[in-house]
Amino acid sequence: IGEAGFNIGTSLFRHFGTRFSHVIVPEFGYLNRFLNTRDPEEFIAVDEVETQRETEFFFLRARTRFSVREEPEDRLEPWQDLSALNYYSLIDFAVESRYFPKAGKDNGGNNWGSVFTDLRFFLPDLLRARYRVEIDPSRGAIVTNESFIDLFPTNNIVLGASYRDL
Repeated sequence: IGEAGFNIGTSLFRHFGTRFSHVIVPEFGYLNRFLNTRDPEEFIAVDEVETQRETEFFFLRARTRFSVREEPEDRLEPWQDLSALNYYSLIDFAVESRYFPKAGKDNGGNNWGSVFTDLRFFLPDLLRARYRVEIDPSRGAIVTNESFIDLFPTNNIVLGASYRDL
């Protein structure tokens, strides 16, 4: 697979006291997958790599993340600012939409492709959950609906479950 592209983004953040922070990451980008030496039907589909086809699209993505600081605030030295604190994500949400300039070739005649959402929730050493949805606006239908959850009852045990509706 040969591909090239770019993405441009920035991070906008705000700290709420010394304990919480919020980050927003808007992005714009382009991807051109111009070379695929094997037909995807030749492979056994294990993950998305086996389904890659030549395509070209622009994307808009926005991500927002709420974080909590792990250490007590008295660990901040007088010469350090809030950016020196270690935060972990509590909630992370992203949404992305794609625009196909060659709709007849790449996206079944539609310039606008699916809308992808990804919601993640974390509680360190206890729980990790994720919910992903792909929505096709041209059909007004949910294409993919996935849920994952991992529990950490001890340091050596991970209990996981997932659900996928196609």
